[in-house]
Amino acid sequence: MAKVLVKCLYCNKYFDRISEPCQKIGNRYAHQECYDRNYTESDEYKEKIYDYVKKLFGANYKYLSIESQRKNFIKKGMTNKGIYYTLKYHFEVRNGSVDKSEGRIGIVPYLYEEAQDYYNKLNEKSKNLEDSIQKGLKERVVNIESLEQKNPHKEKIDMNSIE
Repeated sequence: MAKVLVKCLYCNKYFDRISEPCQKIGNRYAHQECYDRNYTESDEYKEKIYDYVKKLFGANYKYLSIESQRKNFIKKGMTNKGIYYTLKYHFEVRNGSVDKSEGRIGIVPYLYEEAQDYYNKLNEKSKNLEDSIQKGLKERVVNIESLEQKNPHKEKIDMNSIE
């Protein structure tokens, strides 16, 4: 049977995870109230970073090195979200070598701004595409409305009169 008594990640009090509402965060748990009060977008992206590097590096994953690097990057003004997307940019867009990384994320400061530029341009293109689609749809609606207005007295056919 699984362990039922767990320690809350935020308030450090023990509770029964089966009978009390809670959230699982990685391998830990938190009261639902504590989670709602304390969990941020930054925490979400921290988890995403670790899920991503675990998937990438597998057994070569070096938690202590990565955590040290991540904390240093945060001190230098980077965000967990930025770190996550920089890693995705490096490995998925630029096809960076997992072997050269040696289970660490040291490439992040070198590509952080380049990755930001890439995603900003991608978002801009997406917004422009969305705007042009919206404009095209509005033009079609206007064209359809103008066609309906040209023939407002079009005769209606009585379906009962047809034999």
